[in-house]
Formats: sequence, structure tokens, C-alpha cells
Amino acid sequence: LPIYLNRLYDYMIRELSAVNARNDAKRLDPVERVLLDLREGFAGAVELNRQGRPQPGAAGEPDKRVAVSF
Repeated sequence: LPIYLNRLYDYMIRELSAVNARNDAKRLDPVERVLLDLREGFAGAVELNRQGRPQPGAAGEPDKRVAVSF
């Protein structure tokens, strides 16, 4: 996996562990948002692939990646 996905997954696992250890359900909200964003992104990539359109960052397409840090 690209390094940024590994960092996201590490973050979510840490938060889920904290939720479990501290019984703090409020910490689930940011994890849910990250998962929903990832789901939307992957669904969009699948749709682009089905349509045969190049994805951003592919040859000839501008790269529109966004840096994320946790």
C-alpha cells in the first residue's frame, strides 16, 4: 500500500483501540469520516476504470493528490 494509506490505517487502528480501551465512542466520528472518504474515493476510481477514462495522475493527466497527515 502507498505510505499514506498505511498511515491512515495505522491511525484508524490506534483510534479504534483507544475507543475500545477507554469506552470513548466520540473518537469513532473521525474514523468514520476517513472510512467514508476512502470508500467514496475507491468507488470513484472503480467508476472511472469502468468508463475507460484515465485517472488523475495517469499519463497526461494532472496530479491532484492532497497531502494528509495525522
